[in-house]
Amino acid sequence: MVEGPGETGRALQAARRALADGDEVLAGTDRVLAETLADARSAAQRSVQRIDVVRAGVDAIGERGTADSAVETRHVAAAIAAGHREVIAAVTDAGTVSAAKAVVLQNLCERYRSLTPAGRQ
Repeated sequence: MVEGPGETGRALQAARRALADGDEVLAGTDRVLAETLADARSAAQRSVQRIDVVRAGVDAIGERGTADSAVETRHVAAAIAAGHREVIAAVTDAGTVSAAKAVVLQNLCERYRSLTPAGRQ
């Protein structure tokens, strides 16, 4: 129990310091969350752009019509295979980034929980 006015003042100062410290930790955690979500969104957009480039290439091949020679057929097949590899790479890269961001988000959830009164008990 707090006894005198001096002790009350010290207790209030300690409580204010604790709140300020908690606010700083929360603000830092919020920054990490915002950066993580922005990075994840950017990575997803890059993957979509990569796939769109492949789609445009395949569309262009389709617009040219059928290949007239065996050489053209091989070029078309090679272009489609390269596009297929690029799509696989884009999806794989997106999955890798997604998994890494999921770990960061899980850690942030734990940090947020620790900042709540229930988490501190």
